[in-house]
Amino acid sequence: MTERTSVDDRIDQLMNRMNLHSRERMELMSLVCHLFCQGKTADQIAKLVRKDPRYGGSFKREHAWRLVRYAAKEGWLRFTAPAEQQLADALAEKYSWRRSRVTVVRTAVLDDLARHAAERLLDMVRDHCVSRNTKEIHVGFAGGRTLRKVAKHFADLLRDPAEANPKKIVFHAMVAAFNENDFEADPNNFITYFLHEDISVDIACVRMPAPGIVETELYSQLRDFEAIRRVYSDAAKMDIVVTSGGRRGDQHSTLATYLKQIGDNVDEVLEKHGAVGDLLWQPLSKEGPIEIDPSHYRFRATTLMELQELPDFIQQGGRVLMVLGSCSECHAPKGELLHVILHGDPRLVTDIVVDSPTVHDLFKNPPPASPLKG
Repeated sequence: MTERTSVDDRIDQLMNRMNLHSRERMELMSLVCHLFCQGKTADQIAKLVRKDPRYGGSFKREHAWRLVRYAAKEGWLRFTAPAEQQLADALAEKYSWRRSRVTVVRTAVLDDLARHAAERLLDMVRDHCVSRNTKEIHVGFAGGRTLRKVAKHFADLLRDPAEANPKKIVFHAMVAAFNENDFEADPNNFITYFLHEDISVDIACVRMPAPGIVETELYSQLRDFEAIRRVYSDAAKMDIVVTSGGRRGDQHSTLATYLKQIGDNVDEVLEKHGAVGDLLWQPLSKEGPIEIDPSHYRFRATTLMELQELPDFIQQGGRVLMVLGSCSECHAPKGELLHVILHGDPRLVTDIVVDSPTVHDLFKNPPPASPLKG
């Protein structure tokens, strides 16, 4: 057996030596993975398998690792990052938030954060259906790679035909891509995750048919075009908004990409106005949303909702889920942005799913108290 022999070939050779049929092979795979998830060592797994009369006595410790590796390669093993109860309690106490509205995930991996956020979103959707006695719900998705992962996990959850799920979900793209190559961050493309026959929920999508970046002084004219005007009119139907947040100064953030593309001095203006980051692709300072004035900002992102509209949206019963994780490229946490969101009055979000590095950053470097004023 050469080093170039694939994992699949090695597994086949092992199973053939053990004279196992296809059904028995899968059963052995399940047994090994179950023992592995119990914390058994490879030696312990091999010893337990050898004692099982179904599989004979030729099973060795290296076989255990090969089976575990194969199962992981096929996606049969999944690590679930736990929620960090103590940090969530500390945030809720310090910022007077309802404990049930804040989830801290003990992870530094974006995929773990996105999975927890998708589970929170499903809970929010089901709660809305019960409280409003409806089976149709409208969910607005902002853009970015974080929310793309959330959408993917949310689609996976909808494959379970639970009775509590709505009959129909209408997704609204809340932003547009910066350019034709920015498909990963474009919420107009998230709908592809939901186009599966095994998803029992009816899915519809209201796209954002506009350029991602426009000149600020032309923004109102753009919104008045007939096709786009209908999109903004439909935004009034939204029940839940899902967004992420970026840290100013992080050159990997969506807003930083936007600033690079327009090539003027907007970053300097943001610094002058005290921006700490962005939400819904719009700048945010310690005092609250920053007005995008054409005299200061030549360009802006095309967005379905302004940050200043979020408090009224929440007051009318809407919910806003913010998914806040460290930068997936440089791993910089976003403690200051989290502080601004938690300390805000009126609040811009109702539910938060955040990774533990960002919360540790907040408590390690607490910003001075500066409540928002709308």
